Amino acid sequence: MAIKVNEEFQVYSDGINYNDFEMLIFDRWGHQVFATTNPFERWNGAYFNDGEILADGIYVYHVNFTQLYDIKKHTYVGKVALIK
Repeated sequence: MAIKVNEEFQVYSDGINYNDFEMLIFDRWGHQVFATTNPFERWNGAYFNDGEILADGIYVYHVNFTQLYDIKKHTYVGKVALIK
């Protein structure tokens, strides 16, 4: 079994243009550890990308956006594992 290693966490799209993009990441206690409104910005596992590297564990992400020329809001919630 191969393990894929990613240095950063990012939302990938297939050419979707966003309005009102937001990505939030929370620790297991519900504390926000990262936020961005830039769909190209990546989370590097540190507190708001420039603080202390966070502890190994499972983090929850929320991605909210509307597509260009669309009024429907899309929300995705999932988990990402941080392993140093």
